[in-house]
Amino acid sequence: MKRKVLHTIGYVLFFLVSFAFFLVRGFPVHMVAKQLDYRAKAAGLDLNYATLKTSFPSGIVVEALRITKPIQKEQETIPLSVRIDRGKLDFSLLGLLGGKKHIDVDLELLGGRIDGSVESKDSSLKLDLRLSSLRLERLMPWDKLIGQQLVGQLSGALNVDWNLLKARDSTGEISLELASGKVGKGKIYGVELPMVDLGKTLLQMNISKAKLECRNCKVESDEVDAALEGYLLLQKNILDTSAHLRLRAKPSEAVIQKVKNKLPPEFHTLFDQKLAQSRGRDGWFRYSIYGRIFKGAVSFRPLRQ
Repeated sequence: MKRKVLHTIGYVLFFLVSFAFFLVRGFPVHMVAKQLDYRAKAAGLDLNYATLKTSFPSGIVVEALRITKPIQKEQETIPLSVRIDRGKLDFSLLGLLGGKKHIDVDLELLGGRIDGSVESKDSSLKLDLRLSSLRLERLMPWDKLIGQQLVGQLSGALNVDWNLLKARDSTGEISLELASGKVGKGKIYGVELPMVDLGKTLLQMNISKAKLECRNCKVESDEVDAALEGYLLLQKNILDTSAHLRLRAKPSEAVIQKVKNKLPPEFHTLFDQKLAQSRGRDGWFRYSIYGRIFKGAVSFRPLRQ
């Protein structure tokens, strides 16, 4: 009897070891690579990576992955490229059998980290992600896309249920905080803005009916206080997203003087007149912002007060 029990335990252990060996050595990582490449090309993306290998018990690890997406802006093609230094993806095998793709992700990129989960079933894509210290200046050529340089470390959380077929049925919440943020070194109506310290920047937004609505979006620093209201109208192609926003800002007199000093003296009077059009009695400037933000087609218009 004792020998039968030992034999049974031995068979079980042998099966478990063999199963683990199959998962690690027999996992069709080459098929995963082909599928990733196929889906990337279908989405207009180009993938390049140094290594792609299995991770026990049911995952893969990719190193030096670069994702490139060409963006057409007027007559210029801008390559948007993101490098993932190291990424670990763990799949739910039972979920795959049930038609639900659940992946736990841990990505090292942009000098920081993204971790959480991605779940896909039918036309639904659920994102539950945490962002830690992502360096914005490494994300994209902001000066070519929005006309200004943007730097800082982005952290926060995304909890989004995105409907791939009907954007208006998508829901979710986004909460982000920008540390050591600065924006500037670009031109607005021919005037180059200095780099402005954004201090404490909070972006808390809701997704509903194809709109990304600003719930609590504000900047507080020694150089500028600002608040953003309105929404972004989301599109199936995220690069076609358009802004329908109202900006309320109060830059310091030192920042205003820096901008004014970049103009020839003969334009100083005109500069003061333009500022007066959007400045209220409370000292705040108010503008409407509209247009496709990722294609450099954004317009600023002073709001009457």
